[in-house]
Amino acid sequence: MRLLVDPMLAAKDAIPPVRLFKYRARNPTVELPEGALDLMETATHGLITHFQKGHFDHLDRAGARWLRGRYLPILCTQKDADVLSKKGLQTLPLKRVFGED
Repeated sequence: MRLLVDPMLAAKDAIPPVRLFKYRARNPTVELPEGALDLMETATHGLITHFQKGHFDHLDRAGARWLRGRYLPILCTQKDADVLSKKGLQTLPLKRVFGED
């Protein structure tokens, strides 16, 4: 198994800055490193650590499009499964190991 974690794949400066923090730089602040796309092609699964409201930096439109195009199963929290499924992703919700839901 090879995981692609929280893919932000938009081109540098493609996403407006986060106004909440008065941060003026556009996102992502850098381009993907050379060879990243070739390495990503070896991914067998995606992992979205959290995608609740306000956490756009764990999956952008380009990342979702890339995952959908490869039909990769997406590991995610149970809370995020519905919203990620609505984005056309094949979700595999993980159960909590500690505590209760």
